Amino acid sequence: MGVKGDKWRGGWNREWENNFNKIFGDKNKMRTTPKMYLQMWLSEQIPTNEWQRILEERPDVNELYQKHLEKKNVEHKTN
Repeated sequence: MGVKGDKWRGGWNREWENNFNKIFGDKNKMRTTPKMYLQMWLSEQIPTNEWQRILEERPDVNELYQKHLEKKNVEHKTN
C-alpha cells in the first residue's frame, strides 16, 4: 500500500539546495570569523574556559590572537 514518502519522487534541484542551505547553513563555511572571536574575547563575552577550547580547536583564531598579543607587547614596550 502506498504511503506518503515511501517512494523517491524526484531529484534534488538548485531551489531545494538553496532552501536547505538557508535552513541548515552551509557546513563548509565557518560562520564565526577569527576576528569576530577575538572581538568577543576582548569585550569579555566569552568565558575563559570556552576561549581555551576555541584556541585549541581553531588554529586560525589562535594565530590571530598570538598576533594581537605580539602587537600589544610591542606597543607596551615602545610606550
